[in-house]
Amino acid sequence: MKNIQHGTAFRGEILDKNIIPIIGAYDALSASLSSKYFNAVFC
Repeated sequence: MKNIQHGTAFRGEILDKNIIPIIGAYDALSASLSSKYFNAVFC
């Protein structure tokens, strides 16, 4: 299993001035599915 430092990855995206789609999910299943395609998912 790959160890991901989420805060570091997110900070790197912001510092690179990339456009980051932030996706809000209502439940854990939706969050799990959308996290395969988007980097910034929150519940």
